[in-house]
Amino acid sequence: MRLLVNGANLAPYMAAGGLTWKRNDVDSPNAGRDMSGTMRRGRVTSKVTIDCKCRALTGAEAAVVLTAIDPESVLVGYDDPKDGFVEKTFYVSSCPATHLMVRGNVDYWEGISFTMVEL
Repeated sequence: MRLLVNGANLAPYMAAGGLTWKRNDVDSPNAGRDMSGTMRRGRVTSKVTIDCKCRALTGAEAAVVLTAIDPESVLVGYDDPKDGFVEKTFYVSSCPATHLMVRGNVDYWEGISFTMVEL
């Protein structure tokens, strides 16, 4: 799996099974069920969401990931299961990180996860 965020290769920092791709439909304001119960769709577009979960990271590795996703919007290149390798612009809203331990003067962080939503 390739995962490039603003040029930084984040794939090595992901946990096994740590990437989840989702297609999200954006419907028109007229979409919904009518009085007979029939569903009327009016899909305007589809947007991709990628849920990312990192493995335990050193402080230096965490800094690479957190710096890459910090801007208001990011250019992401990734292997899309439908379209192959693509580049799209996403935003990331929040990202938790839990301090795990210090071992040999190295900080380790876990629980770093974030969702990238296509603009």
